[in-house]
Amino acid sequence: LGCQWTPLVPAGEFGRACRSRFAGPGAWNDPDGLIGSTPGSRVMIRPHQSRMQFTLWSIMSAPLIIGANVLAMTSYDVETYTNEEVIAVDQDALGRQGTILWENCPERTTDTLIALAEQNHYPEPPQCQQLWAKALLGGDWAVALVNWATEPQEVQLRPANLQQMGFEGGAGLRDLWAKKDLGIHQSLFVTIAGAGGSEMYRVRPRRLFV
Repeated sequence: LGCQWTPLVPAGEFGRACRSRFAGPGAWNDPDGLIGSTPGSRVMIRPHQSRMQFTLWSIMSAPLIIGANVLAMTSYDVETYTNEEVIAVDQDALGRQGTILWENCPERTTDTLIALAEQNHYPEPPQCQQLWAKALLGGDWAVALVNWATEPQEVQLRPANLQQMGFEGGAGLRDLWAKKDLGIHQSLFVTIAGAGGSEMYRVRPRRLFV
């Protein structure tokens, strides 16, 4: 199958409220295994796409099953799959799946995408962006910004989005991939790489950040 990432597109539908409400301990949605970017694998994607996949799987509380030869993984994939802060989001004890908080993507049902996949036909990713959010134990939230479009695009975490999560007057942000605290923000504007770029943050009440 070579290098392709179109099979990841249906994952964007698992954040719909109609799917996420059924997720919980003992019954997690499973969007399939982690593909990885190791050269020579039967199926592979680009490094930044493998990180986007891990980001989405973690925000969805999905099983993190590596579908690649762990003895031959690139250092980039090893770094991705061993990020304890991202894994902690996936394994969070509150037991809630993340959902899409905002998007400009066209609505497509999971049933339609599954029917196409059964015919071995995966549609091209839509030219759109998504903002995912997942409540965590203790009052924190995890947020993922995803760019499905071909070209880099700006994705925003707006004050209204923070209010949807219960944060008034800003919140503390931590970049989970850079492993860096970003301070208190009332909004965030990020340019994200095209064709599967993503960013992931932990959002904390500001009283815990000062």
